[in-house]
Amino acid sequence: MPNKGEKGEDLAIGECFMNKNNIDWCVATFGEAGEEGIEVIDPKTNKPIATKEDIQKASSLYKADIKLQLLKTGEYLAPSIKAINCAPPAVLNHTHRAAKAFQNELQVILPYLDEVLSYYKERRMIGACNEDVKLLDLLKNFHGQHGQEVRDAWVKTLVYFSFEGTGSKCSRCPANSMMMWDGSDVSFIDCRTQEQKENYIKDLLDQDLYKISLRNKAMPQTITETMLPWVYEDASEDVIKYKGALHIRLLKK
Repeated sequence: MPNKGEKGEDLAIGECFMNKNNIDWCVATFGEAGEEGIEVIDPKTNKPIATKEDIQKASSLYKADIKLQLLKTGEYLAPSIKAINCAPPAVLNHTHRAAKAFQNELQVILPYLDEVLSYYKERRMIGACNEDVKLLDLLKNFHGQHGQEVRDAWVKTLVYFSFEGTGSKCSRCPANSMMMWDGSDVSFIDCRTQEQKENYIKDLLDQDLYKISLRNKAMPQTITETMLPWVYEDASEDVIKYKGALHIRLLKK
């Protein structure tokens, strides 16, 4: 049974499909590039969707939930769809430090992530903060040029998990845009350039819309040395839990 967020993704794709030849809708959503309509394409098969019944949710291996071709220009959009009429969507689901993304694509910035999560751990262990903490509140404790480097590292991390891949691998179909479903219609944000992706993330961060936590969900039974910098003991429920899996959510505006 799909959750409300997954149902919202399907409804957003259905809205695109039902309006693919509705020029007024296409122009209102995609600008002048939508003047000849769109084609709605399954990212897994790379084939146009023929009927509404053919719509299916892309797996976690795909950051893009659907592909859209702008018929006027021939360009392809690959939006990641977020339902904004339900619980805050996850940007990163419970991923420990030894995950391939942190040891490969994001390894160069890992020390900056460690600094922020070390500060988070210290605050948690003395009861100075809740499990879920706004990322911007943590970043405010890092100042000057180094503080900017720390912030840039988190922006890069959020860009990766929003558009490019998961903790285990790069996406089979990276996203190059965002599509928001509000329960009745979609809105579109073009993020086809790296600058657009970074600006999208920076804008949400400036609005204080990212919450992070370290949790025990998805933590393996054996904790390796690579995981340790993010791991702490939580005995708040009278049972010791070793928490060290990073979880990031995008809050509602």
